[in-house]
Amino acid sequence: MKRICMMTMGMALIGTLLAEPQAEKQVLTQAGEFSTLWLPSSSLMVGAVVEANGAARMAAQLPKEESATAYGFAAAGITKEQGSFCLGVLMTDLKVALQANDQVRTTAAIDALVTGLQQLKASEPLLRATLQLGAAHHAGMGTDALRRLGLPVIEPFIEAFVEQEGLVVHLRLGEWVESVRLALASADESKPAAATLLLTQMNPAAFFLSALQNAGLPAGGKAALETLKALANEPKLSNAHITQARTAVEQIALAMR
Repeated sequence: MKRICMMTMGMALIGTLLAEPQAEKQVLTQAGEFSTLWLPSSSLMVGAVVEANGAARMAAQLPKEESATAYGFAAAGITKEQGSFCLGVLMTDLKVALQANDQVRTTAAIDALVTGLQQLKASEPLLRATLQLGAAHHAGMGTDALRRLGLPVIEPFIEAFVEQEGLVVHLRLGEWVESVRLALASADESKPAAATLLLTQMNPAAFFLSALQNAGLPAGGKAALETLKALANEPKLSNAHITQARTAVEQIALAMR
């Protein structure tokens, strides 16, 4: 019951943020800085972007075929830091594909997730749960059922796997960067409400810079995060700001793969 109430509150927060960005920004500022205990989850961010841009428009930005290479997993010698970032990206994409009821892209995301977890030498229970998710999908389980019943099974395993390596921040960075990318790529250019939300009210770039300063953050990723950090203080995002954000998230994705 408590979890349901929290989800209801989260969706109410999304509606408030989209409707009254300036008022909500003051509330978030008063609440304090971001931390590992309060970072916008991929579910919250995906929900906000889906509400503003539509799930189908978001899903159109995802790979249609299993593409572990696109997520960085097929690269030789991927580090655990890079892998955790890529898991954040991939879990975000999986949630989008499920929200959009996109069977093809759901298959691609699950297959890429299995490949990535195998390369990262994930635990047997996590691999088994992910393979079972894929098997259920191939057997005909609908995307809505997978989203409601399957994701809640594997997500805690992934969180625990990353947490035991001390790399939750890398996972969260991947979730946020991919959510911003999808928000920008799927937006109506005249109404970038979701992108504005993630780049201002839900912008933890300053936190990521601080948390990862001694964690081997690549130079390109650091410079791009500095760019995104500056956007959090903009009262209104211009077309130039949106262009800067697009370039920055691409640079972070490249640096972390």
